[in-house]
Amino acid sequence: QALGEVLDARSDFYSLGVMCYEMLTGEKPYSGDSAMEVLQQHVSGPLPMLPPELARYQTLVTRLLAKSRDDRIGTAAEIIAAATALREGAVDERETSAA
Repeated sequence: QALGEVLDARSDFYSLGVMCYEMLTGEKPYSGDSAMEVLQQHVSGPLPMLPPELARYQTLVTRLLAKSRDDRIGTAAEIIAAATALREGAVDERETSAA
């Protein structure tokens, strides 16, 4: 949205990623002294890392907050599958390769 690109569901999934990060940590994923600084962080800042005790959620949060929408989760079904895997204790292979 900030870049003026065509919007689709992946924009909403990014917002969901922000909410997930906030629910898990109690903090916003990006901060700054002004709204423009925060916006710049959302556009080009590094992806926020969860604390070690929440590492099992990192892959999902990272996939939701991917800067490129082409790298972001693309469907609600993918989100449900990832959340189900977390609930059932499965570990996404990308989680181990990202570490």
